[in-house]
Amino acid sequence: MRATSFPVSLKHQPTVGGYFDGDTIQLQTGSKNLELNPEEMVLKGTHNMLNTMFAASAALLAGVSAEAIRE
Repeated sequence: MRATSFPVSLKHQPTVGGYFDGDTIQLQTGSKNLELNPEEMVLKGTHNMLNTMFAASAALLAGVSAEAIRE
């Protein structure tokens, strides 16, 4: 298995990866896209937003559906 880089950022939009656009969390794997609303997150704050991006990215890359990730 080969490792793949999947960056996330609160400031910059990577070509592939996750970022916060000021309103929503955007995750782009190349073939799949997911948009999350930070207002719907139970845990607030920058640190938790980054954790959400990492966890949602890993789930999306592992094949979990966008609907299941949102739940």
